[in-house]
Amino acid sequence: MSAARPRGRRRVSRLLALLGAAVLLLPAVAGARAGSPVAAAARRAAGYLRHAQNPDGGFGQAPGARSSALFSGWAALGLASEGVDVSGLRRRSSDPTLEQYLERGLPAAGDSGSLERTILALRAGGTAVTDVRGHDLVTELARRVSRRGAVGGLVNLTAFGTLALCAAGDSTGALEDRMAGWLAREADRDGGYGFAGRGSQSDADDTGAVLQALHCAPGPATAAVTRARRRAVTYLRHDQDRDGGFPAAPDAGSNAQSTAWAIQGLIAAGAAPSSVRRHGHTPLGYLVGLVSRSGAVRYARGETVTPVWVTAEALLGLTGTPLPLH
Repeated sequence: MSAARPRGRRRVSRLLALLGAAVLLLPAVAGARAGSPVAAAARRAAGYLRHAQNPDGGFGQAPGARSSALFSGWAALGLASEGVDVSGLRRRSSDPTLEQYLERGLPAAGDSGSLERTILALRAGGTAVTDVRGHDLVTELARRVSRRGAVGGLVNLTAFGTLALCAAGDSTGALEDRMAGWLAREADRDGGYGFAGRGSQSDADDTGAVLQALHCAPGPATAAVTRARRRAVTYLRHDQDRDGGFPAAPDAGSNAQSTAWAIQGLIAAGAAPSSVRRHGHTPLGYLVGLVSRSGAVRYARGETVTPVWVTAEALLGLTGTPLPLH
């Protein structure tokens, strides 16, 4: 997510242009305890991802598909949430590592989403991002933040920009706090957040990302930020589908990625996902039901698309891990 949270077939074209998405400040209240069905599902998903790595160190949209920075970045984040050392991850001892692949594919100057995702993915492996092949990624991102605190005038990019700067460990945190203030003002009337900002259709993905961004900003929460968090959690509770999952858009039906983002946002806001249920169904229960025998996570019931990407984002939900990781 970062400037591209669109999911699966419905949002891939929009996503491929951007994408990106934590300091794990709260315990994983989702509770993937060892031996539980959730923990078992997370282990299978991580195993699937590890076997999907290509000889060049990267990941494609499916095992054997050509590597891309987008899928590789999300694979790094998903695997790191399960405790995998992604900095040295490689298919064979003679192959390049995932970290080396990510560093080789530094984002284009105009693509803020890719820059944000790259920072998050590298920091998930413990890699410093102030000198990556001569590039100071933190300074490059900071230059893209407007005086108001927005990146590209978009909620999605600003949320992931905040998470990326939090992951990088800005010394003062002043920039992240300004961005959090801008995000708090961009809530829709229903309390949720849309990709573009106030007035765009609220969705679980962007609302979940904003909740993580509001949580990671280091300064004391203002009254506006506190209210925004509370209203965003209320929005997610009302947005949940009857099967326990969350949709990418109204009446679109639940999917794995939107459900994972909702779980991460709820945890960041201090709300246990197990307390958010419809007809006895919980978000984690919905996710577990999408994990196949191979460990690949289906996008939705009866629908499989970009399995590496979907599995990576679902893994963050299964492990109960808000962004950023570092």
